[in-house]
Amino acid sequence: MPIQTRHRRITDMLRNPFGVWFSLALAILALSTWSGWELGERIAVYWYHHQQQKLGAEQRRFESMLSDLHDLQTMEIFASALAASSGKELELGKYLRAEITELERLKGRRDYREIKTILEGQLGLAYVNAAMAEEQSGHKDLADSDMKSAQALFQSLGWKDYSADTLRVVAKGELDPWNRQARMKERGK
Repeated sequence: MPIQTRHRRITDMLRNPFGVWFSLALAILALSTWSGWELGERIAVYWYHHQQQKLGAEQRRFESMLSDLHDLQTMEIFASALAASSGKELELGKYLRAEITELERLKGRRDYREIKTILEGQLGLAYVNAAMAEEQSGHKDLADSDMKSAQALFQSLGWKDYSADTLRVVAKGELDPWNRQARMKERGK
């Protein structure tokens, strides 16, 4: 580019400063957009961490509760599978005793007040299942003890009919939820 053309552009820019001001406005806009973006990101991160700290203890308690309930669900699945296979009463009794012990431990925790009723219901079902397994193993005294514990729990939960027969029917339905044909035949009788 020749020197005269450059000189003319510079003199035009000095006489008509629109281009300079427009460039300056674009630079300010770009700078403020960038700084706003950075500041907004930092504010969002600070707010998120602050909220996490406020909810931290409650969230940890909730996750602990979910983990414990997941462990119980796993034990119930093992117990269901063992109940479905014949000749495994000893192993079934072992899993049911572990489930009862775990449910008793969880029921005693103060931070599980919200789900205490659910835990007591599950504990009652575990006692009924243990009583049925003990009956099959020939341990009548243990079966009676477990059934009485289950009846006491269901009575405390407000059940009107907490007889041994009723509790057995409920437990059989809970223990083997996939065997719908057997349940349909029982209802048809």
